[in-house]
Amino acid sequence: MDSTNISLLSGTTLHSPTTAYKIVRTLGQGTFGITYLAEVNVDGALSALGATVYVTVKEFFMSKINGRKGTAVTNSDDGGYFEYYKKRFIKEAQNLKTLNHPNIVKVAETFESNGTAYYVMEYIDGETLSSVINRKGRIHEQQAINLTLQVTNALAYMHNKKMLHLDIKPSNIMISNGKAVLIDFGLSKQYTESGEPESSTSIGLGTPGYAPLEQANYHEHNGLPATLDIYALGATMMKMLTGISEMPPASEILNDGFPTSLFHKSGVSALLTDIVEKAMAPLKKNRYQTVEELCSDLAKLSHSTENTQIEQKSKNVEQKDINNKPNGIKYKYFTGMACLIGEWLFSFIMLCFSRDCDPDDDGFKLLTAFLIAAIFVFVWIMKRRHILPTDLLKKMRWGVTALVVGNALLLPMWNGSLTFSYFALSILFAPVSALLMMIRKD
Repeated sequence: MDSTNISLLSGTTLHSPTTAYKIVRTLGQGTFGITYLAEVNVDGALSALGATVYVTVKEFFMSKINGRKGTAVTNSDDGGYFEYYKKRFIKEAQNLKTLNHPNIVKVAETFESNGTAYYVMEYIDGETLSSVINRKGRIHEQQAINLTLQVTNALAYMHNKKMLHLDIKPSNIMISNGKAVLIDFGLSKQYTESGEPESSTSIGLGTPGYAPLEQANYHEHNGLPATLDIYALGATMMKMLTGISEMPPASEILNDGFPTSLFHKSGVSALLTDIVEKAMAPLKKNRYQTVEELCSDLAKLSHSTENTQIEQKSKNVEQKDINNKPNGIKYKYFTGMACLIGEWLFSFIMLCFSRDCDPDDDGFKLLTAFLIAAIFVFVWIMKRRHILPTDLLKKMRWGVTALVVGNALLLPMWNGSLTFSYFALSILFAPVSALLMMIRKD
């Protein structure tokens, strides 16, 4: 079923017992839910400032049995699966509300409406670790260690709270300004103080390539099986460090051995390779038994003398980049300044070859109108750049740049003349194009 037909429309308002959430756009959809970006108007003293808070709203929606009629969720299930999994969805939200850690997404509230359930989380302005890996090809060693240490801290906190995540993978880790945040706890499970599962439901299968062999048939009730999350975290490290397109399933590692050669080809140090290999040991008794043990080994490696050499080597690789393309804020500033200088140069060349460059009143009126419009557009983009899709922002950047260059070239190409107003427009409008190029969307 096409997500464009089943997602709530932009502008739809969801009402919880305490708050109204206005849908901005759909962020993603999975087997058991649809995630939206929504805005909340702030009440009280801040309302006079027109302050708006952005949140993430997750809707329980089973793609195979649910549909939509208006805003209401319809249900074609006669076996009770929808109600069963909806209760698990609500329980997930209730469990998440008890967690308070900087590397775990925060849940504000849960409520039922439109025939289904919702929970509201903080909006993380960033991208998934999976997206970062796809964009870069792979992540250099020191950065991979730093991100993994953040995730291990989050998992240690969860495990101390007797909770497993059970679906650690790059697409369930958000990266925002170098900070890693765990999201999507759809398979998470709570354990009692004695190590017994809180319900009789089985542990979820996890994601192939990230789940150990025993996760599919885990029936033991002899304590919190932290080794399940540890294996998945080791696989996440493998994906970061090697960038391989398809993760080997646990059965393949059991039969063929750990793929050390992949790490060697990627220039990963032997010490870090050994850590990943231990985290992904097919037999759980050979793995790290707690995330604290894994964290300790990573921390030692991060602060060792050898790691200083590793980091320098990784920086050299990062500098070249996988595709030999400049990236980051330096590239954006370079592009912006290149646009500014190039557009000014175009305008001055056209001025030199023009036959008519006297100021004219009508032209100044047009110039003023264009500049006012440009200011409004630029302010609007700056205020909303964090919710604009990256592709749309990119089109805006190059669209404005093309408009400026075209303005400088248009009249001279037609009749060899350039009025003063068009020349001034090119000169003054060019910085808007340059500033758009410098907007960060990282």
